[in-house]
Amino acid sequence: MGLLAHFLPQRWQGDAIVRAFCSARVFCALPTTLRKTFAASALATFALVFAWTPIAWGAAEPVGEGQTALKLSASLYKRLQGSDVRLVKLRPGRAQGRTATMPVGGGTLDAPEASAIVTHEGGFKLRGQRRDVVVRKLILDIPAKQLRGQIGGRKLMIASLPKINGAPDGFGTKITVHSLRLTRGAALALNQALGLADVFAGGRSLGSISSFVQPEAVTIASGTIALGGEASIFAKLESLGIGLGLWGTSERFGERGVHPPVFLFEVASGTLGPDGSTGLIHGESGLTLQRPQPYQDLLLLTPTVDLGSGTLSAGLAALSGANLASGTIATLDTSAATTRIRWASRLELTDVKAIASQFLADRLNATFAPPTPFTAGETLGELNLVLYTQ
Repeated sequence: MGLLAHFLPQRWQGDAIVRAFCSARVFCALPTTLRKTFAASALATFALVFAWTPIAWGAAEPVGEGQTALKLSASLYKRLQGSDVRLVKLRPGRAQGRTATMPVGGGTLDAPEASAIVTHEGGFKLRGQRRDVVVRKLILDIPAKQLRGQIGGRKLMIASLPKINGAPDGFGTKITVHSLRLTRGAALALNQALGLADVFAGGRSLGSISSFVQPEAVTIASGTIALGGEASIFAKLESLGIGLGLWGTSERFGERGVHPPVFLFEVASGTLGPDGSTGLIHGESGLTLQRPQPYQDLLLLTPTVDLGSGTLSAGLAALSGANLASGTIATLDTSAATTRIRWASRLELTDVKAIASQFLADRLNATFAPPTPFTAGETLGELNLVLYTQ
């Protein structure tokens, strides 16, 4: 798959033009005489370079939800059973066998780096015949390689995390620690609370941890909204002799008269839900629509995608700025769409069908009075998103 496939559907690509990223949003075109000759190899090379370009990760996001499972080591669990000590849940956590599961309560998450500081609700109890001890307010601190918490009301470092495995999962991260090395202070506190002799020992394994954490929301730092295609209102406008121009930093993909009209809008800001199914993405700049004879014009400004409501909105005005009105210009049909989250930092949403609204149809008809009126339900265009998080 070529670089442009990261950006646009295959049917929008052609061997007549080959472009590569030269910066976050600027394309370079190869000389015309070389395009067809080097199209396939160039696209493959550009895709490889782009795929391995380092991404500048940003600040950590607040943790939204998740859970952590702490599994006592087999040898410790056997010693506890020999001392008639059981693992018991502490709500809202759960316990079964030698595993205690706790919901995530908060913290911060840097998913691309698979790093987090995670607080938990609940905890667990160790219950003996005559005594028990509560372990709660656990903090899994990946940067410090520590598990901290309270043992019987006393705050202390419970275990060190000598080896941590982390991997992005969507916009979240999975963290696994195969061996929690119990500290001497925690071992002493547990033994004293339960009246045990050396069941817990500093330096021995307390067990392992498996944690999955998602952000509360994901901040969009940059990206592109692509809109258009062959069977689109934009193509119909051009067939009526209405010129489509660029406003601000918007770009047209491909060559006019050779490729179907597809327009690229920079993303100014936005947020996404943790699974990428909801979010508000604000585009900037816009398009000009101008008919020479008799002269009429319209300006489409700042497209905004609302994934939660499934709508595309924008401002519509005359080039003079008169008669500005904002509203929904299309509803989004995602039945054939594909969503991909890569490296916990990039979302690709492709093959979304934008269906024109009555608001847009009325404004186009009032401005240009076409022989065949525009109607709600026509295809405004195919919408594709590439979004990068902070």
